[in-house]
Amino acid sequence: DSDAESDFFLTSFVQPTVGERQLDIGQVGSIDVNSVGTTINFGRSYTNPVVFAFVTTENETSSAPDIARGSNVTGTSFDLRSVEPNSGVGSDTTDGTHGVESVSYIVLEAGIWTLADGTVVEVGKSDVSTGANSFTNVNFTHTFSGTPVAISSIQTDNNGIEFNSARQNNVSGTGYQVTNEPADYQSNAITQAESIGYLVIGQGSGSWSGLNFEAGITADDVTHTDRAVSFSSSL
Repeated sequence: DSDAESDFFLTSFVQPTVGERQLDIGQVGSIDVNSVGTTINFGRSYTNPVVFAFVTTENETSSAPDIARGSNVTGTSFDLRSVEPNSGVGSDTTDGTHGVESVSYIVLEAGIWTLADGTVVEVGKSDVSTGANSFTNVNFTHTFSGTPVAISSIQTDNNGIEFNSARQNNVSGTGYQVTNEPADYQSNAITQAESIGYLVIGQGSGSWSGLNFEAGITADDVTHTDRAVSFSSSL
């Protein structure tokens, strides 16, 4: 799909190596992982943790897409893999296995939080059974001014589909739409609801437990090709 879309970005000063940094309401880290996956132990206990994970490298030379897939989230750990589709259709060479990629992750306690600089962050989860271009409406508890940055990440694997990502649409200050987006060859395979986590924060920059961050939204110009994003200040 080459139609242009807008995209979010939320960055922080976390080096792309195995490691971890504690936040007031959670933690951030980066780890090298492949499609076999690993278990990330939090080293602390959460009441209602929400995990966000995204691939930050492109080490495998094939054209196969890959995503970070989190699952089995508990109060003390979660499972993490870097996966690609396994279609085996025609000339498609995707086989479900993927090499090592660097994956950055955020773990946050669900709730509405105010950072030391006054920035409001809302973290939550919704059970989403839609797919195939049908969306589920999610209302935020906090009302954000303007259009905030919303980040979504699937928490479960109830449908047994490894390559399934969260697709979002129509973000506003009061809510947004989200759905399951598996590979095209499994577009009708969503039969069970998946828990999709969301993080909402206003656009801008600040400091979070000693980490500088920037949150923003691109123009509607993101396609299937790489697109550079420039930060407004050095992180």
